[in-house]
Amino acid sequence: MDIITGIYPFFFLLTLLGLVGWFYFHGSSYSRLMSKMFLISFFIYLLALAFSPASLGFKLIILSRDFILMAIVVTGFQFLSRVKILYFGALGIFMAIFLSVLFEKWKETFSFYQPSLSKESPQLIIHLKNDFNESSLGLIQRRFSLDCRPLKLSEQAAPFFTTTIICNIPNQSLHQKDQLVWLMNRHPNVKSWEWNEQLALILPPGKGPEPLLEKGKETSVSNDPLSHKMWHFDQLDYLAIHELLARNSEGIQQKTLIAILDTGVDHEHEDLARNFVSTDPNYNGDPMGHGTHCAGIAAAVSNNQIGISSLSPDEEHLSITSIRVLDKNGFGRKKNIAKGIMEAADNGAGVISLSLGGPSIQPEKLYQKAVEYANKRNAIVVVAAGNAGRPAGDFSPANVKGVITVGATDLERKLTSFSNTPQGVDFFIAAPGKDIYSTLPGDRYEYFNGTSMATPLVASLVAILKSHNPELQTEEIYRILTQSGKSVSGEEEIKMISPLNALKYILEE
Repeated sequence: MDIITGIYPFFFLLTLLGLVGWFYFHGSSYSRLMSKMFLISFFIYLLALAFSPASLGFKLIILSRDFILMAIVVTGFQFLSRVKILYFGALGIFMAIFLSVLFEKWKETFSFYQPSLSKESPQLIIHLKNDFNESSLGLIQRRFSLDCRPLKLSEQAAPFFTTTIICNIPNQSLHQKDQLVWLMNRHPNVKSWEWNEQLALILPPGKGPEPLLEKGKETSVSNDPLSHKMWHFDQLDYLAIHELLARNSEGIQQKTLIAILDTGVDHEHEDLARNFVSTDPNYNGDPMGHGTHCAGIAAAVSNNQIGISSLSPDEEHLSITSIRVLDKNGFGRKKNIAKGIMEAADNGAGVISLSLGGPSIQPEKLYQKAVEYANKRNAIVVVAAGNAGRPAGDFSPANVKGVITVGATDLERKLTSFSNTPQGVDFFIAAPGKDIYSTLPGDRYEYFNGTSMATPLVASLVAILKSHNPELQTEEIYRILTQSGKSVSGEEEIKMISPLNALKYILEE
């Protein structure tokens, strides 16, 4: 595939030059050389086209495009050949334009992004230039039998998405995806489009049931019997945080709702039930466990003599709700995740926590619009950076403008080997995410690794900050987190949260 995409534009250019030179040098000693260059290049060009990963119909479209360009270029140079200086000047300009602009365009001809598909039919998310109606896509919709419809959204969100539609691609048209993509990129009423990709939860493996604790150091005594299994309990100084918040309880202006967008939450868990608010009974319960683990990190009930602790010392600062956007196997589609963000905002969430994501190949316009909608409704969106050890800018929704992207640190305050890095995102912060002990369905507890675990910890801190100042926006929150944070070990420019310092900052303003 990569070889084809490289050979095809190169030999198309050589074919053009050979053809132009053949005509120009006709009758001279160079004519035979140019004719050989043309024939050899044209043969390799046709081979590259023939073996490209595209349907026959699309290959014919590209062949027609290329032949038309060849005819225009040859005709133009034939006209200029009467004046030698004009001919070679134009040849130099054409070469510069092709190599700087057109070469990449031609190279992308067969670079089709194949989305991760679920058992459902593949879907396109299309952003139109005008409001959707039956004639919006015209011939494309009829030719490929696309089943297009507006997104099903709440009354509050629907007016913001009148130009966004979802289209099912029927099975009989799947072999023509390349033609569909090519035509979609050139449709006059299409502003942009993206695949409704399927994302999958992938957690880094753990090293064992118990984390490695600092030698010679005992964990602080807590009312919650399992808090000694939380190595970050001492590193972040939970007891001091609880004491500070208890002394400033009169400063609470509202209880902040954290929406956990995940596999669901065990709403009856012994250490979560008192902090859980149900917004839809269909989201209660968790067949996988990932969402419940995140919920415990964000909002386990502290000081109840059960289980573990969270940053909040009581039930006054925050509560949690569940919006299920991933299935029992940890799979979820972009459309459902974006709708979940908007649903959370409509339900009054002050913080939206997304411990999920996947590789980002195309512009993520639907995520972007969903985050903008949530921000306008005064919700802060916190997203996992990802667990590939690569730039977070290559993953979505971590790379969406307006979110706080969270990387993972270990006991030594180092960025973990699996954590994605800050490159390509605007607001990056780190938090403990290795060997994190938290809740699982059925009143169980376990250690998990991942930026998935670091994300709800940041979401919890943001929720507490907003409980004291509900008007805080994303940029202000991020400024507080970074100015009060500590540098990651060995990475001076990367900050990790220091909840105690952040709370002192807001409470002492």
